[in-house]
Amino acid sequence: MTVGASYDALASEYYDRERHPTCANFRDASLIIARTLLTTIESPEGLWCDVGAGDSVLADAMKHLHVVSPNGAVALDESVGMLAHTKTSKLRFVQRVVGRVESLPLRDDSVGLLLAALGDPYNRFAFWQEAARVVRVGGYVCFTTPSFAWAHQFRTGIEHTAQDKAMFLLKSGEHIAVDSFVLKPTEQISMAARVGLRLLRTLIVDREQLPPPLSTKLTSIQEVVTGYVFLRDQGDV
Repeated sequence: MTVGASYDALASEYYDRERHPTCANFRDASLIIARTLLTTIESPEGLWCDVGAGDSVLADAMKHLHVVSPNGAVALDESVGMLAHTKTSKLRFVQRVVGRVESLPLRDDSVGLLLAALGDPYNRFAFWQEAARVVRVGGYVCFTTPSFAWAHQFRTGIEHTAQDKAMFLLKSGEHIAVDSFVLKPTEQISMAARVGLRLLRTLIVDREQLPPPLSTKLTSIQEVVTGYVFLRDQGDV
């Protein structure tokens, strides 16, 4: 099952805060990181792209801050069902595009800002190669992920048998396992460095920063989501 197909099965209820409060908390944390990023960097030249977007965090951050990309912005997702959550009211800020993150339908060196909010489902070398291909020299990649401390602690419990899967219980009673590759910070930074992306800063969201209610799966861990901000500063990758 592809990433898009597995998330199509989740799409109708993924953003239901009562059924999936951990997802809601993780998205809130990614939104904090996106807003912080947009207020601390100069407006990047080139296209802005939210990959694996679902209900686009980039669009929400731009809407909240009253920021418009000078060269346009897109919200891209392989799952049509997930992408549909980026409602019409947000299309002033982003254009919806269906596409795979492992083969982005974008030109080389065309992107000034690439946001991968909760990018753990596709956190593999193929994605990072694509990120480096499409992001221009001087452009940014912002990648957010559940913290390694949370993933290591929670996914070693009795309910989880694999570190690289996230488990969902749907209202139908069906269980769905989706890919979720959460790396140690040193491994994550090394992955990006292999394609010519240099770490600028790390942004960490703690549970005290999140609006209530807080998922019970987060109450025993302080660091909820980690955001890595990388700069493409090499001409060749």
